[in-house]
Amino acid sequence: MTKPYLLGILLLVILGISGYYFLARPRSPVKNVSIPKHGDGKYVLYIDQSTITKPKDTSIYKYETRFIISGVSLTNNTNDTLKYISMSCSWWDIYHISDSSLGFLTLGCDKNVPQGVEIPPHQTRDMTFVLDVGKTTDVSGKKFKVGMNMVKYKSPEQVWDDLLFNKLADQHNLLWSNEVSIP
Repeated sequence: MTKPYLLGILLLVILGISGYYFLARPRSPVKNVSIPKHGDGKYVLYIDQSTITKPKDTSIYKYETRFIISGVSLTNNTNDTLKYISMSCSWWDIYHISDSSLGFLTLGCDKNVPQGVEIPPHQTRDMTFVLDVGKTTDVSGKKFKVGMNMVKYKSPEQVWDDLLFNKLADQHNLLWSNEVSIP
């Protein structure tokens, strides 16, 4: 029988690794994967169905839940470097999940500041999201998409611009991923 605290430790390790991958530098687009065009095709947010894990139980600070791990890629199909604003800790603030019963499983941090993220032309940034699927309901087969509120900037000074920073919570101009389902 698995001890709940061991699953909590495992989740902390997974969150640490996902943070590393989230902040990892961009790399070339994945080969042999058909990435559908969404919106105008300039930028593609893509979830690879094969990266989604089955729900796993965990307990963090007496909070019992289940989580899944999902790989998400953002591809810049333009000839210009994509520059957008995120947050150093609460990076999930710019992402939204189409199904409100799902959420990001996150840990706190002690310094949360705006940061610029850059993806060179025709490059992809791979990220790993840990999603809280809840403890009480069966989620197998549940479909969802991830939306991204892309607030672009031109110069590094704009990352700290209040007008741009305040747009991070806006949900009116989201770039949506493809739809996937939980195994």
